[in-house]
Amino acid sequence: MKKILTIILISIVSVTITAQIEYGIKAGVNYNFSGDLEQVKAGEIEENVYDVLHGGESKIGFHAGAFAKYGAGSLFGQVELQYSEFQNAFDTPTLSVLETKKMDIPIMGGVNVVGPLYLVIGPSFQYIIKEDFSLEEDKIKYEDFSIGLHIAARAVYNKFAMEMRWERGLNENEIEMTGIDASDYTYKLDNRPNQLLFSLQYSLF
Repeated sequence: MKKILTIILISIVSVTITAQIEYGIKAGVNYNFSGDLEQVKAGEIEENVYDVLHGGESKIGFHAGAFAKYGAGSLFGQVELQYSEFQNAFDTPTLSVLETKKMDIPIMGGVNVVGPLYLVIGPSFQYIIKEDFSLEEDKIKYEDFSIGLHIAARAVYNKFAMEMRWERGLNENEIEMTGIDASDYTYKLDNRPNQLLFSLQYSLF
């Protein structure tokens, strides 16, 4: 994972050296749609699962970061470094609020559609900083590195840009929780990012 992130960062630096770059900052709110929470009894076959909840209650989160944009005219590329937080609430006796904190490196490409409107799309490399229900570390397991897809509509006016973006995790990111209550159940949650992000961007120079 560290090697992959190193390669990505080296690529970003190489681009900034060889191209005319526009730097800026961004921030906004995000709304995440949680996956299903399931419970599996010890000894049961994998297919024999019992749904607890089909998705948790979404709460408004936030994100902030910086970007380097290169290109001109109707086409551009943009590399971002973005931090985001979001929560989902589950109405169960054992589990309540799932908090997720992560860093993203989206590598986006954009094309002008009409007037100030752009279509933007690209992959995102994600590192999960924290993902838990305030449980002890030995009771929760998850993958800390994943890859996602970002698709966005952007309106540009001078140095400002407003954007609505959809983010979806591409590879599995299943949280597994054991020993969290008196039962012999294991709880599993599909927590691949599936969220809408609304942001404002400003080009500094």
